[in-house]
Amino acid sequence: MKTLRLFALLLLAAALTAFFGLSPFRSRDIGELTVAELLCLTASSEIEVTTESGLSASGATVADALARLQEIAPGHLLLATVSCVTVSGFRPTADELLSCGLRPATKLFSAPPGLDPAKAAAYLAHHEGGVTLGQLRERDAPLPLIVCENGMPYLEASP
Repeated sequence: MKTLRLFALLLLAAALTAFFGLSPFRSRDIGELTVAELLCLTASSEIEVTTESGLSASGATVADALARLQEIAPGHLLLATVSCVTVSGFRPTADELLSCGLRPATKLFSAPPGLDPAKAAAYLAHHEGGVTLGQLRERDAPLPLIVCENGMPYLEASP
């Protein structure tokens, strides 16, 4: 009998929590999500982040630039879908990128300034390569270089 009362009380508490919106879980309409597959990070006076869809923002650090990108994105920017990151002019640490919400399986490439993010995303979606953030966290490794010829990106052959 005591167990039944406790169960009923817990059920009532869960119902009230859901009713008043006190649940720690947020639901999102899929239409509110902005999906990104590729991030291009470029360093000049600030760090600029650009997605393959052309969404762009800048900040003093990668975290600042991504926070700004999150603010201006239509809906919630879903970083869990990012599969590749290109960097130009600097090399962030794996921990810096992982702390921003990127996955350890995200691949990192070096790229020239002015790389077209849409063309790079289309190319990288169909080609193997890259060093994952998880691998970089364990040991330092050279980044594969993406080069452009006649406006088309491709991976430079390893020596």
